Amino acid sequence: MKSILRYISTALLVVLLLGSCKKDIMTYGSEDSVYFTEDSTNYTFVDKKSSVITDTVIVRVKLIGKLSEKDRTLNVTVDSGDAVEGKDYTVLKPVVLQKDSNFVSVKVVLNRTTDLLTKNKKIWLGLKNSDDIKAADFPPHTQHKLTFSDKVEKPDWWDSYFYLFNYSDTRMRFYIDVMGSTLAPNQYTGGVGLDFSVVIYLLKAATIEYNQTHTEPLSDEYGPINWDVSWIDG
Repeated sequence: MKSILRYISTALLVVLLLGSCKKDIMTYGSEDSVYFTEDSTNYTFVDKKSSVITDTVIVRVKLIGKLSEKDRTLNVTVDSGDAVEGKDYTVLKPVVLQKDSNFVSVKVVLNRTTDLLTKNKKIWLGLKNSDDIKAADFPPHTQHKLTFSDKVEKPDWWDSYFYLFNYSDTRMRFYIDVMGSTLAPNQYTGGVGLDFSVVIYLLKAATIEYNQTHTEPLSDEYGPINWDVSWIDG
């Protein structure tokens, strides 16, 4: 008899739990909303060649709820920040959640202004209710902080590989222009790296070309830049 009562009690508990879950699912499904998948993004132009003057940052937004039978337009705002819209950045609109997708990308075009050489710029993107869909009601995910800059810094690897050369921002930016990134010489070509003498050859050749096409030689605060290494030059 006790076994039967225990079985009946367990069965009733399962029914009650299923009923509760069904109610939660109905509520969940009736309140479709969207939120930022991350709360912040940090972007830098430093590892881009100087010819790159704009770039696009992708900020992901996710759907809570069910797919719709139609596309839904989001209400993406810029709530605050010290960057100027149109000058420093542009948020591409409309931002549309496709009917067959749980995700949408907010695309922010960043401009490589001279201000970024010395300071970070910031904006806080926001999500608000639109005519098509609500913003999720948990604040940490209804704003996204985007920070961007073009401030170059001395890499950790400099003193190991380029200890023969005084570090300067000018020299580092020239290295980036020639090599295409901020990677150390040994980190190119899938981690195998380039021979140090090859890197020096590329930098020397690029410096010669620069000096031949400019009225003033490539220089920094220490004077004209060279990449002379005695054991390579012979």
